[in-house]
Amino acid sequence: MAIYKNQDTGTWYVICWFTNWKGERKQKCKRGFPTKRAAADWEREFLMQKQANIDMTLESFVKLYEQDAESEVYEVLPDPILEKLHGWLGAEWTGTATELVQILNLELKPNAFTRYLNVNTGRLENEYGIVYQNTRTHSGRIVSLRRIQPSP
Repeated sequence: MAIYKNQDTGTWYVICWFTNWKGERKQKCKRGFPTKRAAADWEREFLMQKQANIDMTLESFVKLYEQDAESEVYEVLPDPILEKLHGWLGAEWTGTATELVQILNLELKPNAFTRYLNVNTGRLENEYGIVYQNTRTHSGRIVSLRRIQPSP
């Protein structure tokens, strides 16, 4: 524990060593603590975080979790059903959900497929450039698909 007082400013600072995730020893210096106790508390919490010690405070754990979550890259995987629809669709198509399920050779019931398209309407338009509409007529429900962007 290396805690020192800066005589010029009257504040305390900490110098400590830790081992990072690569196994390398690193030095950390933190300045500007009003009391020696505040410097010691910070050093204890810092070392617990670096050692992934379960005795760290909840505040430190939340802060560590938020830093880790920010740095994590979230990748949306391609949707196999939307990919199949994207590959099959020409410029425009209109028909029933039953016909579309048969054309795409899906193992879904037409009502489940319609619900699936309703949930993924935004993704279908943003990622695949396909506008989906489901309208109800006197003769039944009609599914309309129209490409707004040329397929890559």
